[in-house]
Amino acid sequence: MAQMLASGIRLDENTIITHMPATTAHVRQRGFDQAAVIAKHIVRINGGSFASVLRRSGSRHQFGSDRNTRLKQLATTLRVTGNVSGKRIVLVDDVVTTGASLRAATEALLAAGAERVDCLVFAQAIKADK
Repeated sequence: MAQMLASGIRLDENTIITHMPATTAHVRQRGFDQAAVIAKHIVRINGGSFASVLRRSGSRHQFGSDRNTRLKQLATTLRVTGNVSGKRIVLVDDVVTTGASLRAATEALLAAGAERVDCLVFAQAIKADK
């Protein structure tokens, strides 16, 4: 996954690679945060700087929620914990469903002073019709 994502991105000294943080429950269940693992591998492949600059409070699951519900839940869930002022942020996630998590994270990063936010996602979940 990281190899495929790394091939499409250029990094410079003003870029921070970060990840969409998983819920605490998911990290406990899996033993790792999959998006963080992918982001760290991208840095190993392309060079650059990794920093975990987003924190998720609470462990409310997004699975099955529509976009509006996800946006409302995430409005108070994500916070920036690192210095992103004037930086280009590359935000890595494994799967995008509605884009609500990426949007909330992007808004938080820009509000914290990031110059630009680019998102790298491995797959898009598509809801099948019944």
